[in-house]
Amino acid sequence: MASVITTKNGYATVVLDSSTNDKIISANIYPAATTTKTLHDVATGTDYQVPADRKLIITSFTYCFAGNSDAEIRLWNSAASDSATGTQMIFDIQHKNATGNLTYTVPFYAEIAANRYVNLNETAGGLVWGSISGVETDA
Repeated sequence: MASVITTKNGYATVVLDSSTNDKIISANIYPAATTTKTLHDVATGTDYQVPADRKLIITSFTYCFAGNSDAEIRLWNSAASDSATGTQMIFDIQHKNATGNLTYTVPFYAEIAANRYVNLNETAGGLVWGSISGVETDA
């Protein structure tokens, strides 16, 4: 099982365990305005769902506000794909009167249980992109 060590700058450092087949996961999505979409595993291009008997440890969240409009996003830990249901992990990150592309990466820690999805919800009609990085390990 992966071990998590928090560094002084807030980012989680994860030590992988080769005996449990830990693997690094990157997943992202560029949802249409005012929709909710499941983040896609960058390795497969399909909705990322935490496999049975595993968990996902998220270590960072990157998001980009694009275009010239208001945008607001929320990140969900959900039992359903493409759904703003379950546990809201990030609440109402807003950008008003966006101009150009503004990208931010923030330290973020969450554990997502087996068979769950990570969904990005855009609520204000703007253009956004979201990505997580983390480690999939034994539950």
